[in-house]
Amino acid sequence: MTDSKLSVRAKEIDLIVYDFDGVMTDNRVIVFQDGAEAVVVNRADGL
Repeated sequence: MTDSKLSVRAKEIDLIVYDFDGVMTDNRVIVFQDGAEAVVVNRADGL
């Protein structure tokens, strides 16, 4: 596919849906003493 065709097709995209864990994180989870969990993320990945 040529760059110009790819550009035209890309402009037709309205929405991209993907799973957060493992895509925007490195899949690490912190478990606190009380059992609460938190994921580790990079602030640069924020929307």
